[in-house]
Amino acid sequence: SPADINYDESASTLRYADRAKQIKTKAIVNEDPTEALIRELKEENERLKSRMKSGDVDEQELKDMAGKEVMSKEELAAMKKAWLEEMKANMKSNEKEVSEQGKTTEDKTKEQKEHNKEQDNVLSKIMEEKKTKPHLFNLNFDPQLSGRLVHIFQKSDTEIGNKKGKESDICMVGPGLHEQHAFIRQDKKHHQVFIKQGEKDCRILVNGEPTTEEVELHHNDRLVFGSTQLWVFQNPKEKGIDKKKYPPITFDYAQEEIAAKAGVKVDTAAGGDMALLQEDLIDVMPAVEEANSISEELDKRVKFEIILISPHMLGKMQGTKAEGFTDMKSTQPEVCVKMKNLENGTEFIWPKEKFLNRLYLMKEMYNNYEEEEDDWDLPEDKDPFQEDVDTEVNIGTVQVFLQPIAYMVEMKEQLEVTDLKGNKIGIMNLEVAPCNKKGREYTETDDKFVDSPDELVGKDVHFMFKIVNCRGLPNKYTDVHCKYRVYLEETDVTTEKISLTANPDFNHKKQFSFNPATRQLVDYLNNGSIMVQIVGKQYIRKSAVASKKGLSTKEMLKSDRAVFAKTANLMNGFQMNGRVVDPQKQSIVVELLLMKKTQARLQQRCDNMKKMLEKAEKLGRSGVSCTTIKSFFNAHTDEQFANSMKQLEAEDDDGYRSASPSSQTAQSAVCILL
Repeated sequence: SPADINYDESASTLRYADRAKQIKTKAIVNEDPTEALIRELKEENERLKSRMKSGDVDEQELKDMAGKEVMSKEELAAMKKAWLEEMKANMKSNEKEVSEQGKTTEDKTKEQKEHNKEQDNVLSKIMEEKKTKPHLFNLNFDPQLSGRLVHIFQKSDTEIGNKKGKESDICMVGPGLHEQHAFIRQDKKHHQVFIKQGEKDCRILVNGEPTTEEVELHHNDRLVFGSTQLWVFQNPKEKGIDKKKYPPITFDYAQEEIAAKAGVKVDTAAGGDMALLQEDLIDVMPAVEEANSISEELDKRVKFEIILISPHMLGKMQGTKAEGFTDMKSTQPEVCVKMKNLENGTEFIWPKEKFLNRLYLMKEMYNNYEEEEDDWDLPEDKDPFQEDVDTEVNIGTVQVFLQPIAYMVEMKEQLEVTDLKGNKIGIMNLEVAPCNKKGREYTETDDKFVDSPDELVGKDVHFMFKIVNCRGLPNKYTDVHCKYRVYLEETDVTTEKISLTANPDFNHKKQFSFNPATRQLVDYLNNGSIMVQIVGKQYIRKSAVASKKGLSTKEMLKSDRAVFAKTANLMNGFQMNGRVVDPQKQSIVVELLLMKKTQARLQQRCDNMKKMLEKAEKLGRSGVSCTTIKSFFNAHTDEQFANSMKQLEAEDDDGYRSASPSSQTAQSAVCILL
């Protein structure tokens, strides 16, 4: 409208019309993708036919295809012939694709059914043969995948090996498998089957037992080839199997059997922590064997070994009496894995979770190696077999009980340093002494001994903690230092770092003050302890590396091949290297120290009372007041005893009687007291 009152509406209409004129449309044929592909393939074939018929290819194109600037007539003719062959192959491929795409859904369904029928026939044939012929079937941790792979022994002699080299009758893939890993021989007349190693170092377990000679297989025997291939042997025609009762053979059953033969006592009735420990061991043992096999095949110069470590040795103490402390005493061992570099001798302790995570990366690396990929090996910082040599490791621990401080007694001790296995690896000289707030240590003359820790509640408590030195540590560490925590501290107290010595002198001391001491603190001092950890970095000696130069992982592993055998004593009360670990040894030493101190105090009081009676008898006294008796009882120094003697001499019978209601009653009371 030209009216000015409709200006806004007119402007909006014109803007819309302008945008509408700018809209461009493009017609597209609504075509099925399959039909479009068929059409394009047919058009491509027509174009190829046309070029082949006319020989439409110039010399420059042939030169570009050959990557040469100059070619002879013979070379051009040969190149053109190759070009024609390629065109024919492309046309044939296109025709095949057109044929496949042109099939209807019904045709494809029919073909799939026929394929499935063939598979069913093959499966039915295998199931029938299983009833009459010896065979193997697989075990998998997933029950649905167990029994899916079946190998029927058709021939009298059957070879089992990997895919490398000459093809075997039965091919298996995995670490630890050799080109000729095992030979199986059938005695069809007597329905017997025997197995033996194909090569000297081949790993074969029969019912958990390693075999090095030819042995007879029996119905439902469990077989392990290499480190990961787990199978069950069945012989339907073996004599007497109808009269026997066989347990259900599962993956867990086979693994528990292997663990039992390796020395781990699997107690199905065990509960709580012991059941969890057994489960962890059964999970880790085959994983360690697999990791060692992969290391050997990839020549990674690394060996893995299972170790059991108590939380006590890890500094994870649980169950103290003090309120608020739930991590003070050992309860359940932890399954860990020791990684040792066979070339330079460095060792690292990995928790179970870290090892299993690394194992997945090892498997991936091994699969890439088997597929012959060029980049299967990883850089050192990403290699799952490697650990940074600058990583700090736990050399050993010392548990220092603080009970002497709860009685205000000084302790100077030489304590054993134990590694994570509980083996003694050295000694530590340390001191723990009560002191005043300025750091002056108390002596016998200060008489700060208390009969009960309860006397410290509400009073200021100060003590000095000293780490003097260590002696006899393994001489393969650098940057050696100690670290520890006291009470509720959240950060570590550390000593200075000492390098390249087995006898580091730390000369470390630190004062701890509590103003005032609470009930929780006193309970901690009386029942708790400080875990001093000695840590450092491993020092690589050039001589150690040189001695291993030229040796393969396989050669270096020979001396430690029986990895499973090392677990035989792990469950037996932590008896390692012929030595039983006693984490409470230091507690007994402290209790003995306090017992001696208490005995000396009681003996001193008895001597004081005896001397008091002798003196009173010489003075002809008929009685002694309670005040004087108490002064003798609490006299712990020579000066205090002398003052008590003066008090006794100054006292007379009149004063004693005047302090009592009646002489007879007072004498009786004194006699009872004495």
